[in-house]
Amino acid sequence: MAADIEQGDVTQGATLTGVVADQLYVLSTSRINLTTTFARSVDGAPMLVPLADWQMLGHAMEEDPDQEIAFEALVPLGNIAYLLRDMSGEFREAVENLEALTLGGPGLSQIDTTRMRAWLREVAEQANAAVASLDRMGQGGDDG
Repeated sequence: MAADIEQGDVTQGATLTGVVADQLYVLSTSRINLTTTFARSVDGAPMLVPLADWQMLGHAMEEDPDQEIAFEALVPLGNIAYLLRDMSGEFREAVENLEALTLGGPGLSQIDTTRMRAWLREVAEQANAAVASLDRMGQGGDDG
């Protein structure tokens, strides 16, 4: 079966077939809901533990585009910060690899680099705002 990429940011104006079309997901939304629970510290004192209920919503290209949960996990809140760091590094590497492939290589399908750049600027702004909130909380820890 063939799937025209939509919403896509994968490619525009391209048709995919076979396993790629069957297995390709378009994730349209990521939700992180703060959840907390109480635990006991090593000295037995009660403490609040921040957690994140993380959902990625989307659909397989060959399925109806109704929102379905593609992934959901309850993770420590700090793990989300780690994942953002990890994903941004992986994304940077993928873009650098794409750049290397397109220099003198086959033509690249149309991708909306303007939108990607705008999203990355937004990521930087959101991350800076999160850092400012953490700074205002003033709890101990390292600054690295």
